[in-house]
Order: sequence, then structure tokens, then C-alpha cells
Amino acid sequence: MVFYADVYFLINFTVDLLALYFATRLTRVKSSVFRIVGLAFVGGAFALAEVLLGGGLAFMLLLGGALMLIIATFIARKVHISRRLRCALTFFVLEALIGGVVGYGYGLFDRYLYHGISDGESDVPNRRLLILALMILFTVLVLKLVLSLFSQLRSQKNIRTEIELMGKVITVDALVDSGNLLKEPSTLRPVMLLKEEKMKSIAPDMPLTVGDFLKADPRYSKRLCIIPARGTGGGRILVGVRPDKVSVFDGAEKFSVDAVVAVDTEGGTYGGFFALMPAAALD
Repeated sequence: MVFYADVYFLINFTVDLLALYFATRLTRVKSSVFRIVGLAFVGGAFALAEVLLGGGLAFMLLLGGALMLIIATFIARKVHISRRLRCALTFFVLEALIGGVVGYGYGLFDRYLYHGISDGESDVPNRRLLILALMILFTVLVLKLVLSLFSQLRSQKNIRTEIELMGKVITVDALVDSGNLLKEPSTLRPVMLLKEEKMKSIAPDMPLTVGDFLKADPRYSKRLCIIPARGTGGGRILVGVRPDKVSVFDGAEKFSVDAVVAVDTEGGTYGGFFALMPAAALD
């Protein structure tokens, strides 16, 4: 049996490249071409090592676990670990689906289509690359169509947000929540919740609780506000701040949003996001 290592690596590299690209699109994890191509190269190398070393099921599971950790670590920067793990899991699901489609279609093309157009003079590697190119093109078209339909059916769940406050700017992915009905009492502006660690990155000396309200830096005197909130765990008082500007990104365009930002000192995240944007603010 002849094993074409270069063709095998190219097939796995391409499948991983497609799976990573569509995984980042589906999970809305902002990555880069360099990261996606680099991780696809690692995936192709792992697949080739699995065949050449032949370590059995345990070795395959070990490589799969290592690849998942590598993807979760390097797929993006400044993204919560839960979202990166979700992206890695989505990658493995898509890899199985795309690999199955490519493998099955590859066999059909090789068995029926190629013999109908072959002149008998092309060598085997060139034939395999031709069939692979056709399958990649077909798979990309199908996935693009599915992703387009999927995007139209679901509402926007998160949005890239930029907050400007006294000369400092941070950018954060915010979960869009129609159930966030908080209002700043004096102006009735919608309230965007921001986790404590992100608030400290833009306003390290801002009071986080009502108890620190009177100790606040004078620079915040006209910006701070108290926001009553009620949830399933009962009522509480949040400390809010009126920023210079809150902007959201829709593709390449940036739009201003009229919202107050309140600090959330409770642990955890909003499904992997550090901010909660009220849908009313976007409306």
C-alpha cells in the first residue's frame, strides 16, 4: 500500500482550516488569519503523526486532547476561557462533519467522476489533488450557504462594544440581553453591566460599591449614579458611571449608544462575556 503523506497532510490541513474558520464564525470568537492557519497546520501535523506513529486509540485521544487545549489557548486573545473552549468543541464537531463529507465525496469522485474524464496519463498524486480541490470547493460552498441561512435565522446575541471614559478606552464583547431592563433613575437611560475586572481596567479608582461612593475621586462627582436593581436573588444597589461615549461595531461601521455603565461585582461572566448590553440600548 502506498501512503502519500503530503496529500494526507494537505487534506487534514484543509479540513482543519475550514473547521476553524466556521467555528470562529459560529461562536463569534474574533481570531486572525495567522492564528487559524497556524492551528490548522498543527492539526494537520497531529493527524499525520497519528498515522505514522500508529499509537492506537489511546494515542489518538491524547493527540485530540492536546489539540483541543492548543486551540482553546491560541485561537484568540482577551477572550474568556469558556468561549475559547466552546470554539474548540465546535471545531471538533465541524471537523468530523467536514471530514466525513470530504472523505465520502472524495471516494465518489475517485470512483466514478475521475474515470469518466481521465485520459490514463495523469499520475495518482495529481489525480488525488484534483479531486481534493473539487471537494474543498464544494464543501466551502455548502458551508457558506448553511452559515448564511443560520445567520439569518438567529438574532444577534453579542456585539463588539467600545467604552470611552476620561481619556481611557476599552473594547469588550457584550452579550445582548432583552431581559436587561435596568434604567438610570434620573435620565431613564438603559444600563450596560460591566464586570469588575473590566471596569478596573478603564477606571481603577472608581468606587465599586455604595459604601465607597462618598470616598470617590472628585473627577467622578458628576458622573456617578446609583442604580437600584432587582433579580431572582433579591434587590441590590449598583454603582454606575456616565462614560464619555459608548460605541458598538456593526461590521466595519461604528455607532454611538446612549447608555450608562454599571459595575457588576458578582463573580462569573455572562455566558463567557464580560459585559451585558441591554437590547433597548441598541434599539
